[in-house]
Amino acid sequence: MKNLLNAAGKLLPCNKKLFLTMRFSLLLLICSILTANAASVYSQNARLSLKLDDATLSEVFDAFEEQSEFVFFYNRDYFNDSRLVSVNFEDKQIDEILNELFTGEPVTYEIYDRNILLKIPPSISPGSGKKYMQQEPAVSGVVTDVTGQPIPGATIVVKGTLQGTVTDAEGRYAFAEMPAGAVLVFSFVGMQTQEVHVGAQKRIDIVLSEDVIGIDAVIAIGYGTQKKATLTGSVAAVQGEDLARTPATTLSSTMIGRMPGVIVNTRSASPGEENLQINIRGKSSWQSGNNPLIIIDGIANRSGFERLNPNDIESISVLKDASAAIYGSRAANGVILVTTKRGRDGKPTLEYTGDFGLTQPTRVPEMARSWQFAQYYTEAQRSGFIYSAEEIEKFRQGADPNLYPNYNIEDYILQKVAPQSSHTFSIRGGNNIVKYYISSRYLYQDSYFKEGIDDYNSYNVRSNLDAVITENLKLSVNLSARRDDVTRAIGSNSVYNVNVGYTNIGFFEWMLGNRPTEPIFYANGLPAPIYNVNLVEMIRGKAGQKDDRTGTVNSQATARWDLPFITQGLFLEGTAAYDFVNVRTKEFAKSYDMYAWDNSTGEYVNLNVNPVMSRSLNDYFYNSYSTTLSAKLGYERSFSRHNINTFVAYEQYSILYEWINATRNTFLSDQIPYQFAGDANTQQNEGSGYEFAYRNIFGRFGYNYAEKYLIDFTLRRDESLKFPPEKRVGLFPGISIGWRLSEESFIKDRFTNVDFLKARASFGQMGSDNVGDYQYLSSASLQSTSDSYVFGSDPSVVSTLYFTGTPNPNITWEVANTWNIGLEGTLWNGLLGFEAEYFLSRRSNILATRNASVPTYAGMTLPDENIGKAQNQGVELMLSHRNSVSNLRYNLSGNIAFTSNKIIYMDESPNVPDYQKREGYPIDSWLLYQTDGIFNTQEEFDATPVKRPGARVGDIKYIDVNKDGAIDDNDKIRLYHSCIPKIIFGLNSDFEFRGFELSILFQGQAGAKTYVNPNERNGDINLPLWIYDNRWTPETAESATIPRPFYHRAESYNTLKSDFWLRDASFLRLKNLQLGYNLPVDLISVVGLKGARFYVSGSNLLLIDKIKHYDPEVVNDLGVYYPATRIYNFGVNLTF
Repeated sequence: MKNLLNAAGKLLPCNKKLFLTMRFSLLLLICSILTANAASVYSQNARLSLKLDDATLSEVFDAFEEQSEFVFFYNRDYFNDSRLVSVNFEDKQIDEILNELFTGEPVTYEIYDRNILLKIPPSISPGSGKKYMQQEPAVSGVVTDVTGQPIPGATIVVKGTLQGTVTDAEGRYAFAEMPAGAVLVFSFVGMQTQEVHVGAQKRIDIVLSEDVIGIDAVIAIGYGTQKKATLTGSVAAVQGEDLARTPATTLSSTMIGRMPGVIVNTRSASPGEENLQINIRGKSSWQSGNNPLIIIDGIANRSGFERLNPNDIESISVLKDASAAIYGSRAANGVILVTTKRGRDGKPTLEYTGDFGLTQPTRVPEMARSWQFAQYYTEAQRSGFIYSAEEIEKFRQGADPNLYPNYNIEDYILQKVAPQSSHTFSIRGGNNIVKYYISSRYLYQDSYFKEGIDDYNSYNVRSNLDAVITENLKLSVNLSARRDDVTRAIGSNSVYNVNVGYTNIGFFEWMLGNRPTEPIFYANGLPAPIYNVNLVEMIRGKAGQKDDRTGTVNSQATARWDLPFITQGLFLEGTAAYDFVNVRTKEFAKSYDMYAWDNSTGEYVNLNVNPVMSRSLNDYFYNSYSTTLSAKLGYERSFSRHNINTFVAYEQYSILYEWINATRNTFLSDQIPYQFAGDANTQQNEGSGYEFAYRNIFGRFGYNYAEKYLIDFTLRRDESLKFPPEKRVGLFPGISIGWRLSEESFIKDRFTNVDFLKARASFGQMGSDNVGDYQYLSSASLQSTSDSYVFGSDPSVVSTLYFTGTPNPNITWEVANTWNIGLEGTLWNGLLGFEAEYFLSRRSNILATRNASVPTYAGMTLPDENIGKAQNQGVELMLSHRNSVSNLRYNLSGNIAFTSNKIIYMDESPNVPDYQKREGYPIDSWLLYQTDGIFNTQEEFDATPVKRPGARVGDIKYIDVNKDGAIDDNDKIRLYHSCIPKIIFGLNSDFEFRGFELSILFQGQAGAKTYVNPNERNGDINLPLWIYDNRWTPETAESATIPRPFYHRAESYNTLKSDFWLRDASFLRLKNLQLGYNLPVDLISVVGLKGARFYVSGSNLLLIDKIKHYDPEVVNDLGVYYPATRIYNFGVNLTF
């Protein structure tokens, strides 16, 4: 828009001030069109009445605003509040009132919908004497753009108050009064907002620069930074202040839904052990891990990413294409760059953030009660679990707590809400010599369990220091330490989930499987056994507890030496980092009192007959020591319109792991959890160590001409000890180009509404060594005692070594070739922003076994070889809109990504039917039996010619896919569905109005299928209520959606892996909602505060999906899981 008006100014003989006024008017008109659908109707139809005697002009304006929707904009410097007026208007339109009010005065006005702008002729200035206010303004000034042209209509607000004004046609403003400690906020559509501390200043002139959706923002990239305007790679970035809008205990939780192509799914919410899975642009390999490389302040492989304090984060960048190639062998799955906050010029700023939350599970499936359990297993004809109608009725009534209990297990186990809290203190400041940022945080999380001992405590400290040693030598030192304490009651365990792998579900598995026909506590309060344990007593820690203590120390020093005496722009930089991690786990198990009740005698017998023998202690100690050393020679220089940024660097990384495990049993006391107190004859000890190293040489050459034509080239040479000497070296190139079309005259002159437009493309080759170590070596294991031998006459057993597997001397990296093209831009002075990208990644050298090439009768265990191939491709889109209307500022953005992957080659066995082979299908595609509902009637059952042996009416109807007259493994087919979503999206909106802030974040996914069949669980365990309510019976034959009751161990017919149990995992989630308020500065300055903000927020408040009974992000194939967390927060930010 600015370009359009400037072009018109060149063609017409009018002065620029007029066109600046026109620009302001036109922008207001556009805002009106965007925010109202009846702009002129209100001002024409509204009729007002007002009678005031001896009132000031401001009181008149305030009175009109109170009885209407009109808002007045004017510069108080030009209106004399010592002059009193009397008005009497009856049922008049606003233009009639204004004409009468300003008769004979040099005041004009313009009405934009409900906004009224009062204007003074340019000939009248604050010093001309032709004004209505004789008092000298407390603060005044002029607001201009970077060319020196005044900006009419810019908004100036005293931060945290309702006091504000707008600039006139000359860009001038004035405030008659100014509270102590005030901060002025200057803003205008399409310009960067600025904040200025007033202090003792009387005149403050401001130059606002264009902010076209942050094209001048500096974004972290591999081993450096780059302006968004000249960025040629696909890099998604989010600022720390945006992450802070989502109060969370883990860092990745704050990233959800904010960056296109970044998939973050919660797999468990157990305090201190949250399992979040991050994928960038989906999945490209079935063998190696798909987790991205994480870099924290330039150092790779640092532990504790999830445990970083979100308040310490300056920004997070995600490298998704060739921009990641500079990280070479570990970048095939993308790279996440985390930059922590640093000091800045200015007086020390002390900040406190306190967050207090209440948590509860998002969804816990309702389980069957005792009478429903009894009914189900009676219908299943389970031997030992057949009940009469009279007994089932007794269970329904809960007639006898010992014999016929009826309780809700959740009432014993779960709290209504669990508390959590965090407290962060930070101090930030510096001068031209030293800058510093120091912070500390304490975090506490309680578990969902009532009276449980499970909890998590975390302590973080960080210090980032930057110092200027000499004019050309700068030093940066980062130190951070963290301690994590996790306490668990004995009984937590990990379960394999076919959807997501191993997850820690703890006592939820016990709770969801509890047999409800047996009491947890007898009528007299004594604990009863179910499956030989008492769940409530275990949660209380009566069976012992497990304490995990993890200490982490990260240290880093970077020195930069500028070398202008050789040539301007040349520098040498060196970094040394040392990290230490210590883990100590103490698990002390003991017996506890449970009682068996003899119904015939009425006696309770304690089952804890030998507590000494049942006690055991396991101590586990683990240490890791890692060192990173790097040196970089760089050159950054601009010649006329030529800009060069290049460097070459060397880096080496080494890590040493050590661990030891010690166990003893038979402790005389449960109050002495130390090894010496156990029986030495029962001790078992083991330990080991491991070393690993990388060595890398890499560099970048970046060049652009006038920030219009852009190119970036990187090359990395990696060496990894995981592979044989002749296969250790890998070369990984990357190249990207960009073209800022908006800088071309054919765009500037013809499409003046285009502010910024850039096309870019990239190609990169990256590697992955996330595979088993040293597979090129033969490995030997010591035989267990049972597999050892006796030689000769000596009766002693001799242990032997045996070789495991077959080594592969040719094993090497997986390789990912990645292509990316993108188009991004902003229109109408930043009102609309967009990004569109297409990407293609082809992975080769994936480790796989030659199942087809070598016959099975060869009689050998085949090694993995680099023969597999896969492909992943997709499209990413992002749209944003921001605007400012009067005192309302808002920012709307949405992102969506479409991804699909498939296996190209993996040497499958020739014995596998084509419809079961994995080639051509998604990496995690399901191989399942096909079904056609349920045998609802005997007639339908008899009319089906092919049935699996043992089938009955009410069972699942399987399809004979290969038409061979039998239902067997050959009837499974490969599906184009997997648990990885094909579509992910996020919707984010932020609003600011007169000190209030509202932030709303939606997140969702589509195209994923998850497998849920609770009937596959072992034993006579409880079942979800939805299974009971929807089961097949002769009475519900027509409406049933679940097969007939059956006992799992006796009949496996209905537990076959089939599409019957496949569920659509698409969902839309209200991920975060936050409402905040900034207290007025004049109110808080009297107590020494610079800022005070209070907020309430909620996470995971709403979920729309098709599964209903479980959380689709977390549920496993058996329907048991540690649910995701719904959080209600109250917080405060105080700045001193």
